[in-house]
Amino acid sequence: MRSRKKYPVAMLLGIPLFLYLDSPYFQNHFEYAQTLATILVIIAFYRSYSHSSKRVQFVMITGVFVGFAGEILFSLVFGMYHYRFGNIPLWVGFGHSLIYSSVYQLIRYRFVLEHQRLVKIFLISFVVLYTLFWFYKDNDLFGLLATIGFLILLVIAKKSQIFFLVMFLVVAYIEQVGTTTLTWYWPTTLMSYFENIPSGNPPSGIAIFYFLFDYIVLHIYMLTHKSVTKRWKNV
Repeated sequence: MRSRKKYPVAMLLGIPLFLYLDSPYFQNHFEYAQTLATILVIIAFYRSYSHSSKRVQFVMITGVFVGFAGEILFSLVFGMYHYRFGNIPLWVGFGHSLIYSSVYQLIRYRFVLEHQRLVKIFLISFVVLYTLFWFYKDNDLFGLLATIGFLILLVIAKKSQIFFLVMFLVVAYIEQVGTTTLTWYWPTTLMSYFENIPSGNPPSGIAIFYFLFDYIVLHIYMLTHKSVTKRWKNV
C-alpha cells in the first residue's frame, strides 16, 4: 500500500529524466530516443493501470484515446504547440492518462484530505502568482486569458476544485520541463495566427484544457456506466 502511495510522486519526479530521453540533446547520442521514451511510458502506464481501481482503469484507457484526439486537434490542426519532429509521439496519449491518474491519487493523500482549505489557498496563490510572473516576464497574454478561464471554471466545478488545482500545478511543472528540454514548444503568438495575443513558451494557464479532457472522459464513463452515474456525480 505504501509503495502505491509513493508511485505518483516517484513518477512525477522522474519526468525530467523521461523528457530528456525524448529531447534533441539525447537524440544526438541515441537514434531511437523517442522509441525508448514510448516504451518507458507504456511500462509506467501499465504499472499505474494494474494498481488502480476499475473506475480509474476505465478512465485511463478512455483517456489514451481522448488524449490522442486532443493532441491531433490542438497540435496538428490548430497549431497551438508543436513536438520536435512535428508529429504526435506515441507516448503522449498514455502520458495524459498517467497525469490524470497521478493527480487522482495525489488528491487522496491523507495530508490533502485533512487540510483541503490550506491546500486550496496555497494552490490558488500559486496559480495567480505563476500566471502574473509569466505575464510580466514574457508578456504571456494567452496564458493569462487561459488562467482567467481556468479560475472561472474552477468556481463552477466546486466538487473538483482540489483535483484541478493540483492538475494546474502538475501541468505547469511538466510544461516547464518539456519546453526546457525542447521536447515541444509553443509559438510566440496564439496558434502563430493571432498576433495580438502573445504567448509564453509555455503559456501559463493551459491546464484549462484538462477541464475539457475531464468532461469528455467523465461523460463517456456516464454513458457506459449508467447505474453508477449518480454516485459519480456525488464524488
